[in-house]
Amino acid sequence: MSGAVVSWLSNDVNVATVSGLGLVTAVGNGEARITARAGSVSDTVAVTVTVMEPSGEREALTAFFQSTDGPNWTNNSNWLSDEPPGTWHGVRTNVSGAVVELSLGENNLHGQIPSEIAQLQALE
Repeated sequence: MSGAVVSWLSNDVNVATVSGLGLVTAVGNGEARITARAGSVSDTVAVTVTVMEPSGEREALTAFFQSTDGPNWTNNSNWLSDEPPGTWHGVRTNVSGAVVELSLGENNLHGQIPSEIAQLQALE
């Protein structure tokens, strides 16, 4: 279709985005449907995204949880679960799944910050 104008659409931009040139970028875990449309012709493909978490980060977060009395935090939702760390209360990750922020103020933390926290290399 020489000269055709193609438009692109992702049905879930929390999973994958698609540029005007059709470049798909992973954003988060899940499945998105990418649609290309040129005039009255379109086609859709399913894309499954699994964002791999950086090595050692889950272990560092587990050590942090255990050394700061995590079971007694005010909010410890998803901590130590099989869910991605970015879904754990107070943990923010980047598009690569690396931990960039811990926001756990006024959450009843007690104890020492463990040395394993150094494994969170993207932590800002």
